[in-house]
Amino acid sequence: MPPRENQKFTHALGIQPNAIVHLYGDPKHKGRVEQFLENAIETYRSDANVDWSDNSKGSYRVGRNGQCDLKFTVAAKGPMYYEQHLPIAAVENLQKGARVVRGPGWDDDNDCDGGLGYLGTVTHVGDIRGKENITAQEESVKNKQKKRMSKLNMVTLKLDVKVQWDNGNIEDYSLSSNCLRLFDNGPSGVYHEGYVCGCCLMPEEYICGIRWKCNTCHDFDLCNICYMSDEHDLGHMFQRIVTANVRDNMPTPREHPRTAVKTQSYGIFKDATVVEVDPEKDVSIAEEKTGTVQDICDCMVDTGRSEVEVMWFKDRSKSSHRILDLKYLSGGAFFYYYDHLPALGRGKCLILLSNDEMFLIKKEKEIY
Repeated sequence: MPPRENQKFTHALGIQPNAIVHLYGDPKHKGRVEQFLENAIETYRSDANVDWSDNSKGSYRVGRNGQCDLKFTVAAKGPMYYEQHLPIAAVENLQKGARVVRGPGWDDDNDCDGGLGYLGTVTHVGDIRGKENITAQEESVKNKQKKRMSKLNMVTLKLDVKVQWDNGNIEDYSLSSNCLRLFDNGPSGVYHEGYVCGCCLMPEEYICGIRWKCNTCHDFDLCNICYMSDEHDLGHMFQRIVTANVRDNMPTPREHPRTAVKTQSYGIFKDATVVEVDPEKDVSIAEEKTGTVQDICDCMVDTGRSEVEVMWFKDRSKSSHRILDLKYLSGGAFFYYYDHLPALGRGKCLILLSNDEMFLIKKEKEIY
């Protein structure tokens, strides 16, 4: 590298401290980025500890970072669940790593998931075709028309999801068809700070995944596992809280005849027989080497500046958010040595700005 004293700074804008942003799902909710957060995030029920037939042991992703390294050859039973009380998978409540089951719009002739109650992992959220359309329109449409069409495609960007079922099958689904239900968003890292389950054996831990708030009792909450395990009064009405901003009141209590029937879940749970797979190629790495899942555990993930703290203008409150959940509006200027950053690819390429965050900026000139 040439010495920095002979290089010029390049000006850039983006989601940095002092940038003005809004949530993708709520353009009116604007705020200012206060700082980067470099704390580790815990994902819940996202990894499986496996004992292999050759006496080796290992820990493998089952939802963490939107990946599943295993598939079952013999499924294990998981918890029972009230099917109609699980939320239908939608843009507002779905992230990579979430665990899902078939929903009300499922095609009954399609058994790629393994059957009713079998689980899968969301490995991708976003309309791939929509992304391709944006690129094509950017080349053919100019100025305001290009901007308008790009925004139109961005609105539909999260209509499709890719699911890797625990039996190893991988399929794409449209969220508009209501064919999936959210079984557990704990593997996506969702937790409810300040709220503990009223029935768990470890009440000092915050609820991770879906939270259930009793509408009859004062200040009483259940975690998803306890709710589905019939803890607390079955005649009480509950509010389902998927994330802080996504909540719904249940129309009936759990004891109601219309919803009282529970469904058995199956998949990669304790005692399942599994083989390791390559998620990128959807093939088994070693079919002859089988293992038994010993337990499903949590995992700490280093965020590496992937989250920021935002102060919201409306009520001056502060909260942390993933950078991918925010849209840049203005501000947040920073400088970098353009020629000192590594280039990725050829032609009109991208510049790697931060290895931790995989920040990318477009390079305007051609490289030969």
